[in-house]
Amino acid sequence: MILKGKNVNNPVLLFLHGGPGSPEYALMHTDIPAGFDELFTVCWWDQRGAGMSYHNKIPLETMTVDQFVEDTAEVARYLTERFGQEKIYLMGHSWGTFLYK
Repeated sequence: MILKGKNVNNPVLLFLHGGPGSPEYALMHTDIPAGFDELFTVCWWDQRGAGMSYHNKIPLETMTVDQFVEDTAEVARYLTERFGQEKIYLMGHSWGTFLYK
């Protein structure tokens, strides 16, 4: 999880990458779309088994759509608590659009 933003009091945006194995922070970190980091605290989260979340010991049986959706909900809960926000924004690309609960 990488957090970027100019003001921690801004709304929080959780970016859900495509894939499921294609985290996008490495491709976009130098040119964050539309200056989102000025308007939001952006969370770039590498989903289960992708990027910084990869580990060869992740049980294959946990790599399910239901688990990915639950992981997304848990990260959203964490962000609302950490930043004292009632709600956060979600933005998904490709596979990431499928993970909203």
